Amino acid sequence: MEEPEVAKFADGPSKRTESNGYAAAFSLQEVTENASAPSSAKPLKINRDLLLYNMRQKRQKARRVKSPKVRQTLLQEVEDGLMKCMGQDPTDGRSYVSLGKHYVSLGRLEDAKRVYEDGTKATRGENAYIWQAWATLEFKRKNVKQARKLFDAATVADKQHAAAWHGWGMLEKSEGNFKRARDLFVKGIRYQQPQSPNAFLYQSVGALAAELGRPDEARQWFEEACNMGLGKSSPAIWQSWGLLEYSQGNLLEARQIFKSGLDKHPKNRYLWLAWADMEAKEGNGERARRLFDKGHSFNRKDPALLQAWARLEGSVGDTEKARKLFGMGAKVDPQHQPLWQAWGIMEWKVDNIEKARELFQKGVWVSPDSKDACKLFQAWGLLEAQEGNVELARSLFKCAVKVDPRSSPSWQAWAQLEERIGNLIRANELRSYSLQSRIEEASNLDLSPTAATGDSLFVPIVKRLSHWLSSPLDTKQKRLPPKKIDPATRQSSL
Repeated sequence: MEEPEVAKFADGPSKRTESNGYAAAFSLQEVTENASAPSSAKPLKINRDLLLYNMRQKRQKARRVKSPKVRQTLLQEVEDGLMKCMGQDPTDGRSYVSLGKHYVSLGRLEDAKRVYEDGTKATRGENAYIWQAWATLEFKRKNVKQARKLFDAATVADKQHAAAWHGWGMLEKSEGNFKRARDLFVKGIRYQQPQSPNAFLYQSVGALAAELGRPDEARQWFEEACNMGLGKSSPAIWQSWGLLEYSQGNLLEARQIFKSGLDKHPKNRYLWLAWADMEAKEGNGERARRLFDKGHSFNRKDPALLQAWARLEGSVGDTEKARKLFGMGAKVDPQHQPLWQAWGIMEWKVDNIEKARELFQKGVWVSPDSKDACKLFQAWGLLEAQEGNVELARSLFKCAVKVDPRSSPSWQAWAQLEERIGNLIRANELRSYSLQSRIEEASNLDLSPTAATGDSLFVPIVKRLSHWLSSPLDTKQKRLPPKKIDPATRQSSL
């Protein structure tokens, strides 16, 4: 493996202003000076262990409190405590990782980056956990090239660092580099000690093989993982294996695998959801209901279980029960966008158009630039196309493909709209955008939250939607006669 290109980072202290809380309280110069101090001057490690534990507990408490003032006080205490821990021993990488993750959770990404950069210098580049945390941050910020270098640095610092191999593999998978992702997962597995294999690596390489149409290879990875005892710590392995067998038509085997997984992880929501959803697809409504009910009893605050259960009830015509379940899910987690989309589609199917619009709107405004929003925009666009609202439908499809340029159904839906109104050349152009070569160009559009106030192409669309939502429909705008959408087309937007 080549040496990571990390030499470009400045050797000296970073220049920062007093407005930067981290920099004002703790500079790199202080870190390096303290790092060279005699080890006898450092507090006992057990004291740092206790301080780190207390800060972790305090951060969890801050997530639960309802008072914004109390939450802010707790979060500030966490920051101060982690800085204190960092000052006690600047060579202890745990302090940098904890403080960086704390900043990430607050959205202070630049502060997190500076913490990780200072940490790599204070630990002389030998702490894989800091490199891996920094790489994860850059991946989150879509700095793929930089994230690769940092994951590489993490594996150089410690070739047995499973999280680095796993994170790097997931990055390559997200970029469509499946062979590279597989190689990284396998390399991570090979570097692990025989007595401490990593469940995430086995699950990920097995799931990747399944996605690439290699069921035998995937089954081999899952079986090997369970034979090594990893199934005791990883419900994801059982879930992925069960879904694999179901995809291959092995219903009985899938049931047995889900059951085995739940025997070891009786409260795992993903296993309950996967099994219940499988039974619903097979038309076993009563069995699916029992599984949804049991899973919900263990996971009262999980919206995905309620959403899937509601879809089952809606599919058999029990609209009122479905509405009740959707409502419970929305109350539990109003940020869960797939629930708003599924609920909106159900209302559309029963011709409750205004309610469907309202639900799509609520779902979109949760996070207009997330990939989950793409399906909301697409479904909403299909609804407006059916109702003959051409301009609005076009704007919604445009939003969908800007949020997720890889969404082929959104490109196709937009192309079908243009084709329907006679814009055949434009329709063909839009279909070409679903090709990978054109997707990469579209992916460079600025879709960050700050773009909503800048000059991004996304801005006029959001403004158009905001105007439409705050005023009655303009009956003079270009409209087409209402056209019923085939139920299968509606379902495709799920």
